[in-house]
Amino acid sequence: MRKFVLALLASFLSFIINAKVIFAVNKPQLGTDRVLVIVNNEPILASEFDAIFYPALTKFKQISSNAGQTKIKVNELRNFILNQQIEYILLRQEAKRLGIKVTTNEIQDQINQFRKIFNSEYEFNNELKKNHLTIDILKSSIKERLIIARLIQRSVNNKVKKPTDVDIRSFYNRVVKYLLSSPKGKQELAQNKDIITTAQGLKRLLSEHIKVRQIFVSVPKNVSVAQKKAIQTKLNNIKSALHKHQSFSSIALKYSDSPNNGNWGIIYINDLPSKISNRIFNMKVGNCTLDPIQTGNGYHFVKVEEKYAKKDINYNNSKKYLSDILYFNRLQKAYNEYIKSLRAKANIKINKSL
Repeated sequence: MRKFVLALLASFLSFIINAKVIFAVNKPQLGTDRVLVIVNNEPILASEFDAIFYPALTKFKQISSNAGQTKIKVNELRNFILNQQIEYILLRQEAKRLGIKVTTNEIQDQINQFRKIFNSEYEFNNELKKNHLTIDILKSSIKERLIIARLIQRSVNNKVKKPTDVDIRSFYNRVVKYLLSSPKGKQELAQNKDIITTAQGLKRLLSEHIKVRQIFVSVPKNVSVAQKKAIQTKLNNIKSALHKHQSFSSIALKYSDSPNNGNWGIIYINDLPSKISNRIFNMKVGNCTLDPIQTGNGYHFVKVEEKYAKKDINYNNSKKYLSDILYFNRLQKAYNEYIKSLRAKANIKINKSL
């Protein structure tokens, strides 16, 4: 259960950073902003929705093809975000009704965990500033989300049992059966999407992977002559700094267009095109590319921080992953049922003009 709650908190923190102005102190008055939904007399304003929807829409357009950017898909994204906001209000209201509280130390602990993402206090404060946040707004938001996490722990945990070894072995046998099947056998099992998704995830998890950091220089579409010149200057400055053996993190902080001080995270060997993957995976730990790797989005200078060898697919190597999948699925089911019960008791009025 703790992992489920931590996952929720991680998503909440991501929500805080990505929503940006949603937690601004000076919210618009009802008379100056359109009401989209009223949840038990509490409104969701158009400005609050837009602050989350439009950054999400921009990201959706960046990662999907033109053919995939249909009106239906955009509406699905719109409805998903609006439903998330409704659920969040329902959870917050229920936590308040039950009198759930958290301590100052618990809030500070989460702040400290959040700080560890960054290499220095300066980087942490710079990220807050960049996202229009103050430490007080962040504390208030984390407090609210810790309270909701505690509500979920209390209301969902008692409905969920951890999978037994028998459950895990049965699941493992079905996953391995799919992995060892012939193409024809895989086609026959294609209707069981949970098994297929889990099998693909397990195969990826046990494959060779590396932890990397990057300095990313973005190249916009329809780049102008002036922009090309500025990009080339930035690339030359990065190359010069790398040749002088300056700190990769400090160079990323100064020049990179990617967030989190260039922390790219874990990359699995089949995540990237083979041309890029072969180059990165053949590097030694601690080494970095002195010349950038060019992709459709821009230029990447990459540093390999850790390497992990491929593991065999057997029960011992698979047990934890499969146990987590089974447990999370049970938690998700219980959580959905809980949200359904809150919705059933709530008075939710949606603006019909949406």
